[in-house]
Amino acid sequence: MPAFQVQSDRRVQALDVTASVEEMAAAARVGEGLCVVSASHTTVALIVNEYVPDLMHDLERWIEQKAPAGPVYDHPGNADSHIRAALWDRR
Repeated sequence: MPAFQVQSDRRVQALDVTASVEEMAAAARVGEGLCVVSASHTTVALIVNEYVPDLMHDLERWIEQKAPAGPVYDHPGNADSHIRAALWDRR
């Protein structure tokens, strides 16, 4: 199965992967059909939306407000990341 990697530089970051998905579909010579995109980590979420910088900033700020980083969780380490992925995930 074809794959690509994306590297973020912040704990909450919206990244546009459209070009990578389009390149993979073109390389597979897909002209028409359904494309399934998935993330292989539990702290990643995929959404389908228009990639507008102001909107992405709003989404990032919203998710940080809903699941702030900090010692308020029972799960050690990165509970906020798992909760953020569950809130943001629209698969």
